[in-house]
Amino acid sequence: MEVKFHRDVNHNYMMLQSVETPDPDAYENRVILANRIRGLLPCRLLYLNGDTYYSFDITSMQSLEILRGRRILSGDGFSSFFYELIDVLCGLEEYLLDFDHLILTPDKIYIDPSWGKSAWCIFPLSGRTSGRVSGSSSNIFSREQIRTTDGRRSSDTECIMPSRGRSFCWARSGAS
Repeated sequence: MEVKFHRDVNHNYMMLQSVETPDPDAYENRVILANRIRGLLPCRLLYLNGDTYYSFDITSMQSLEILRGRRILSGDGFSSFFYELIDVLCGLEEYLLDFDHLILTPDKIYIDPSWGKSAWCIFPLSGRTSGRVSGSSSNIFSREQIRTTDGRRSSDTECIMPSRGRSFCWARSGAS
């Protein structure tokens, strides 16, 4: 998958080229293109020279990869980041969308530096490895590190309890 960036007078866009021709009437595409899930980057389909792109509006945002290198995220910002991820996962679950389509690489997660809010990219095509784009190996999480539980805490996980009553847990480093 090819990633391009485009700028017009008032906006910046990250464009992910679709290898398959997406069906704009498919349920997942309709939900994503309606931009109803809080925390996802605004998205639209774009057709250029016979190629199809998912175009994400990243105006006034910086990628987590850039911010992580500058060490801008503090402890409070980091916990807020995880709560925002939980909200996105709950939104995906509410609309019955596949968690595997959420891209969890630092270069595809965007943060508005002035507000500190994160925005996530979802790419609804099958046949991808979870959280990876174009063979990227710098995921912030692997599929095994994020899992939902019934709210109990075990010694090998850290949990956050969102307001909806489910907890999302990730394995501590070194835990199996």
